Amino acid sequence: VLEAVVSTQSTGTTSDPKCNRPVFTATEAQYTNANGCGACAGTSKDDGHCKECDSDSCNVIPIVCNQGAPGSEVSGECDSSATKCSKPMYTDYIGYATGVQFACGECAGESEGSTCTACDGAQDAACNTPVSVDTFQCHSYEFNSEAGNFVAKSDLETCEKLTASDPKCNRPVFTATEAQYTNANGCGACAGTSKDDGHCKECDIGSCNVIPIKCLQGPASAATTAECISITATKCSKPIFVDYEGFGEVEYACGPCPGETSGSTCEECDSTKSAGCNVITQVADYQCYTYSYNSATKKFDQTKRGCQVSLNGDTTCNQPATEETTQAEYKNTIGCGPCKDTTKADGTCTECKTDLCNGTPQLAASMAFVMMLVIHCLFM
Repeated sequence: VLEAVVSTQSTGTTSDPKCNRPVFTATEAQYTNANGCGACAGTSKDDGHCKECDSDSCNVIPIVCNQGAPGSEVSGECDSSATKCSKPMYTDYIGYATGVQFACGECAGESEGSTCTACDGAQDAACNTPVSVDTFQCHSYEFNSEAGNFVAKSDLETCEKLTASDPKCNRPVFTATEAQYTNANGCGACAGTSKDDGHCKECDIGSCNVIPIKCLQGPASAATTAECISITATKCSKPIFVDYEGFGEVEYACGPCPGETSGSTCEECDSTKSAGCNVITQVADYQCYTYSYNSATKKFDQTKRGCQVSLNGDTTCNQPATEETTQAEYKNTIGCGPCKDTTKADGTCTECKTDLCNGTPQLAASMAFVMMLVIHCLFM
């Protein structure tokens, strides 16, 4: 590094002062002036190794700063009076502040800390270095006034972020209005309080901000409609309902039926972003008595039980035909629904169609005995 030494030289009374100096990067071979008085030696000025100025003691090597618009800034020497460099502030996922350039000197006006930041300059390197950034892509959305919802634009948005940061995309929920989702594009975080308000969602993988389908999710007794977590899901699933037996042992969910349950205890459908296709099966509730064989008394015990049937279906109950009906003859395990197999035709099981209509088989036996007596009396 060439060091500064003060030199004194006389000039003619009609001549202006002239000083020279090396640029900071000049080598000993490139700057050959014996002192700072007068013009640059040889071609060193044209070669960019020496500079001249025309006032007393003007030839101080100044600081260097990056100068110009973001993305096209270049490092260069500043005026000798400059002691600081400045640059536009960078906001992750948004970019550099508009209207501010890389420059020599302090931040202009009151921009320091809001759109501009300054640093102490040096002769050897610019302190206002640009941030290290890279790009990723997100989907962006526009409001379709005819449909009344946001739709994805055909082209992906190229976003910029700090190299050390993860990608971040945002998107509206399907039901968001134009006033509720206000992001200009899908890059970065949700605007304002829209995330907390439930109108906007974020994700941290490039191109992850796809509005997914909706499905009813949860157990049959408490299922609610919500967006699916997977953006690749196209189907919803739900438990199959069997009259008098109830729902299959699977939950309402996003995606296809698990394992080998499809068609047996589970069914699937193709869903949309606006509503889940796996709607709750509407059923009617009623009650029947259920009979279980008591090996000690050799009789059937009865208990009340809730039953379910499809809307407009028959509220059928069944029961052992008489108190003499054996365990082997009565094949139903619950009192809901019709008699199994041929037990009705065989006379070991009876049916009825109202709530709790299947009372004790002893009643049926008594009625049969009464009818026999009546018939007997009529033909005596």
